Amino acid sequence: VELVVFLADGGRDVPAPDWPDKVFGYAVGVDLTRRDVQASLKKAGQPWEVAKGFDQSAPVGAIMIADQWQPAGGHSIELQVNGMVRQQANLGQMIWSVPELLARLSKQFTLNAGDAVFTGTPAGVASLQPEDRVVARIQGLPELEFAIDSL
Repeated sequence: VELVVFLADGGRDVPAPDWPDKVFGYAVGVDLTRRDVQASLKKAGQPWEVAKGFDQSAPVGAIMIADQWQPAGGHSIELQVNGMVRQQANLGQMIWSVPELLARLSKQFTLNAGDAVFTGTPAGVASLQPEDRVVARIQGLPELEFAIDSL
């Protein structure tokens, strides 16, 4: 489970204090990885980006515009699989705040309006199986719920 930031504006080498005015909104997201594909490609010494960019690899919930919600350190973040908690933390445990993360990214890449930035996941990453039901939550944002289809 991750906080996803949607940009209304972008830039390159933008300092952290300038980023809050460039954010359109926020949502809950889950960044999935096909570990079977990743392992096979790694073993062959090949690039494994297709293990991250497959169909439906990054489900995202409804966007809450920035005027209506802002991330706060005490906001809880949680992922449940089949009703069991797999990940549980709060946004205050993020390594960097959203503006700091965007500033760091903008040193490496030009960020643009419309970009969606996944901010990172708390501990507890584990595999999912076909038919698993996933519920992802961040306090104050619309919940994301989905099921894993068979492979």
